[in-house]
Amino acid sequence: MTYQSKPVSNQNYVAKAVLSPIFVFCLGFFSGVNAAGVVDLTKSPGWELAEFPEKVNPGQLHPEDFHPTENTNNPQINPENHHIWLRKTIQTTGEENVLYINMSRFTEIYIYQEKVFQFGPPENRSFPGWFSAIIAIPKNSRFVLSVYQYSPTANNGFHTLWKGNKSAIIEYRYRQEMIRFVIALYLTIFGIVVLFSSYFWGREKILLYLSGFSIAAGLYNLSIVHSLLQLWFHIPRIWPFIMYGGLFFLPVFTMAFLERLIGWGWKRITFYMVVWQIIYSVLALALSAIGVVHIEETLFPAQIFILLSILTQIPRVLWHMIKNRNRDLLLFVAGLGIFGVLGFGDILISIFSRTATHSVSQYGIIFFQMAMVFVIIRQYREMKDELKLNNTSLTKEIFLRNAELQETLSRIRDEMSSARLIQQKILPTKEMELHDIIIRSCYRPMYQIGGDLFDIHEVDENRIRVFLADATGHGMEAALLTMAIKTDYEEMKRKNLPIDRVMETMNRHFYENYLALNSFYTGVLLEIDRKTKVIRYISAGHPDQVLCTDGKIHLLRAKGPLVGIIPDAEYEIGASHFENNFSIFLLTDGLLEQMDSAKAVFGDDKLPAMINPEKIRHPDWISSITDEFQKFRGPVYQTDDITLIHIMNKSSGDG
Repeated sequence: MTYQSKPVSNQNYVAKAVLSPIFVFCLGFFSGVNAAGVVDLTKSPGWELAEFPEKVNPGQLHPEDFHPTENTNNPQINPENHHIWLRKTIQTTGEENVLYINMSRFTEIYIYQEKVFQFGPPENRSFPGWFSAIIAIPKNSRFVLSVYQYSPTANNGFHTLWKGNKSAIIEYRYRQEMIRFVIALYLTIFGIVVLFSSYFWGREKILLYLSGFSIAAGLYNLSIVHSLLQLWFHIPRIWPFIMYGGLFFLPVFTMAFLERLIGWGWKRITFYMVVWQIIYSVLALALSAIGVVHIEETLFPAQIFILLSILTQIPRVLWHMIKNRNRDLLLFVAGLGIFGVLGFGDILISIFSRTATHSVSQYGIIFFQMAMVFVIIRQYREMKDELKLNNTSLTKEIFLRNAELQETLSRIRDEMSSARLIQQKILPTKEMELHDIIIRSCYRPMYQIGGDLFDIHEVDENRIRVFLADATGHGMEAALLTMAIKTDYEEMKRKNLPIDRVMETMNRHFYENYLALNSFYTGVLLEIDRKTKVIRYISAGHPDQVLCTDGKIHLLRAKGPLVGIIPDAEYEIGASHFENNFSIFLLTDGLLEQMDSAKAVFGDDKLPAMINPEKIRHPDWISSITDEFQKFRGPVYQTDDITLIHIMNKSSGDG
């Protein structure tokens, strides 16, 4: 009699599982522990182990060569080829029963010494994939079931070996896998959501560790859902690496999460353990993928590492729990304890019940994950309370500081107003008349006070001097420099020196006194000689000034360096004759360099058209320039101090 094996058919049950996942989840949870008529043969007694005194070649062993050993529940590794024989006597009833087998290594199954199933090549150390099959067995008989396997880890190698009614086995299998599938999706999606959420929470490490733990646990559970996923995934060699990868990285994220609660400790021993586990995991998976070792051979060192990690961390955890009364750590330990109890309980139930039991360790993962979630919630709640308290204190502090700031600003405004009044006092009046010469001026600082300075005085009844300076910087600093410049110039006025000597002396004094401040200024000193009708001027790095006489425009160009740059600078006197009608326009560069919102420059775009013999003769010419400047600037801030001086004789139109 020949007994055939065939792959498990998913068609009758996948649709039902997919269409009603919640129903299957609940049904499996409540009825999975009691799978009537399904016996787990992997945990039942009566297995015998073969003993081969000599080395044999894989594929040349037969049931008649079987010699039992005394250690029936402790398979021994054949050191040469890692192949073992297992044997068990099976008694069946009149009901139609089958064997359900799910394995991931080379396996041969014999009934009555007749081979009824084979999976995988006998000498292949790499992972051959997952395979599930149903094998028909005789009714009302007593037969010997012989199993020949490649055993890299000295165990019987069955992921699943059940005996029972076919429909009951398949139904129960799908209940289990659907539950695990739902849990796997929950863990994986939860981990991905937390991973993306951590980006908006400042990439908190504790969130990243929770995300890594959830994704690793989800992928591990997903990889065990073999039968349910066979319709959609035809890449079985990938799944063991996903499973072991998830399993290997679970302790990594667990210890990293623990680090956020109590630190690495003991000279960062936990950190080095995590690094070692990462290196080992990557290396083990890589060597398994290329077939150097069987993937199950990499599990034992990882289990040793997990045990060492537990032994290492228990004293530290207890110390922190007792000494610091860390509630977050207590939650973490409680969740980990539930996970451990359920995982260990799963093993005990399987051993003592010897029936196909519902796996409860996966719920332990969820309990542990939820414990970590509660830890994070507590931490964020404490952080929120602390932040609220800090905000209250900060609000009071801000209120007090704001009151102090307002008081300081008020004092500064008063001081600036006083400084503005003082600066206005040292400047000439906006309009003055000296003999037949009329002088109008306009001063618009960028702030309340500025760095422009001008002075107008009579040397004698025939000569009038006008001095205009533009100091570096803005505001208070520049205003203080103008006070120093004013002091120097007042000293020069008393000495009545020629204009070139005046500028050279002021340059030397400024260089000697203010070199450390890295300050300088531009200036123009102009002398109008009414008797000889000559204008003499010196320009120290100042923009070109304008003279209009006899209906023509003349530029008074710069001749010397800035004041305060070169200690022994010499300045050349420029001269220009004027007729009875003349106008002079003096200005600082603030007017020339102002831009509008379109980045157009006033000195290039508007001012040239306004400087012509017809317009410059008008008494309100300065007012027209300032109005046009204001219109040109629009909403753009004034970028520099502005000074305009308009000089003309009465016969030129202001009579």
